Amino acid sequence: MLQSAYYVAVAVLGPTVIVVNLPVLVTSGLLLKDGIEPRATYIILGNISLADLSTAVFLIGCAFYPAELRDKQFCAVCVGLIVSCTLCSMLSVCLLAVERYMYIVHGLEYGTWLRPFVVQTLVATTWLVSFFCGLFPVVVWPQYEESYPGSCNFIDGYREEAIESLMAIVSSAMIVVVVMYIIIYSTAKKAARASNQEAKMKMKSVFVVFLSASAFSLAWCPLLVAVFIFVFFCDSSDFCEDLRDSIDSPLPMLGFFNSVLNPMIYAWWHRPFADAARRLVCAANFRNKLRGQAVAEAQLTEERPHQDNPFY
Repeated sequence: MLQSAYYVAVAVLGPTVIVVNLPVLVTSGLLLKDGIEPRATYIILGNISLADLSTAVFLIGCAFYPAELRDKQFCAVCVGLIVSCTLCSMLSVCLLAVERYMYIVHGLEYGTWLRPFVVQTLVATTWLVSFFCGLFPVVVWPQYEESYPGSCNFIDGYREEAIESLMAIVSSAMIVVVVMYIIIYSTAKKAARASNQEAKMKMKSVFVVFLSASAFSLAWCPLLVAVFIFVFFCDSSDFCEDLRDSIDSPLPMLGFFNSVLNPMIYAWWHRPFADAARRLVCAANFRNKLRGQAVAEAQLTEERPHQDNPFY
């Protein structure tokens, strides 16, 4: 029953992730092409969308590939690609949290510390780390049986040491996200108290921060806890078999649902993204408006660095 529910979830969730992330990826490119600041934000947002979109594509392809044609190598590559893209999305969310911290808390040094080349290097590093930790172990040392029945499971493919390493990376990323957003929350709340005129914008930023940290944590914490219990405490009991089934099906789907929430939280509440998306449909009508907003935001940045924060 869980297996059938898994295929239904993939059939629904996969295309949804593609539909909501593809416009964000295209919009990020348009904003970067127009030179709209902060470019570092749009580079990372585009990378999150690319990672989530790639996860959905591999998830659909691997789930609906004929079971009778699957073998040990196919399962290893499929699971490795899905884990790698998912890990890259998590690390990119962590990178965005650090970038937001720099933008809001250290606005004066932001442009110096996070130049586009630096951010591009960090983004490339997230992909390298993700493939090294996600794809390399399962492809080089696959744990699947030679006569594999056709079900590509995460737990069965990795060595215990590789799973522990993945857990450590994901846990560290979640801790960084929560800590960074707590600091951002405190900074935004203090700024809201200091200026009544800007209180509404500051509190919107606080609300977005709360949603960001909550969605990321709630989506992936159950899977992380389940894997931790299975690796360190499980034997051959019925509970452990049920836990294995949960790790293979419903809990990853809960985590992948975060790929649907990411564009809504990080991008579509962001005014420049909304304008750029409309420009795809009505380019002539919005070109001048978008350029005018870019000039106004640039002038505002020079006068008061923190007030052009796109999350406010």
